[in-house]
Amino acid sequence: DDGIYCEYSSPTIQQNQISYNNVYGIYCYGSSPTIHQNQINNNYYGIECSSSSSPTIQQNQINNNNRGINCFWYSSPTIQQNQINNNDRGIYCSYSSSPTIRNNSIVQNNGSGVYTENNSNPAIFNNILAWNNLGVNLSSAPSTLSYNLFWDNTTLYQGSVPPAFGNVVTQNANGDPCDTYFNLFMDPEF
Repeated sequence: DDGIYCEYSSPTIQQNQISYNNVYGIYCYGSSPTIHQNQINNNYYGIECSSSSSPTIQQNQINNNNRGINCFWYSSPTIQQNQINNNDRGIYCSYSSSPTIRNNSIVQNNGSGVYTENNSNPAIFNNILAWNNLGVNLSSAPSTLSYNLFWDNTTLYQGSVPPAFGNVVTQNANGDPCDTYFNLFMDPEF
């Protein structure tokens, strides 16, 4: 039922096609693997990080899963430079997880681009969140929500965003209009 199961281990999982598993494409339990340059699609969970796991998830294509990346039970993965699209939820954070989410393209997810609940506090910065049904759904506040580009999400946000999030009141160093946290609301022009 699982593609790759890591329990208290730290392998390098690189350049694989991980598809059509009933539950997990990759499951990390108390582990810190490097998950790099894989295509992870058509699983129930693309990647699950659980029980204090802290993997590095980098440069993967994660699509057509129920949840692209599921951060659970005190996990703290570094999620960077991935393409996360066409999942029900792009990145889901629950039960005191604290991932670092940076430099990802989180686009065209049927539900939320990023969803948090149950005391999770991710750092969300330098991402493109576009064409999701809901850009961010934050039942618990992120530690950072800055320097992101939000575009054409059906609903920009729901829940616990920082004060004045989304109110375009200043400019960045390039002269582009942005909010107080330097989030942009412009076409990414892919």
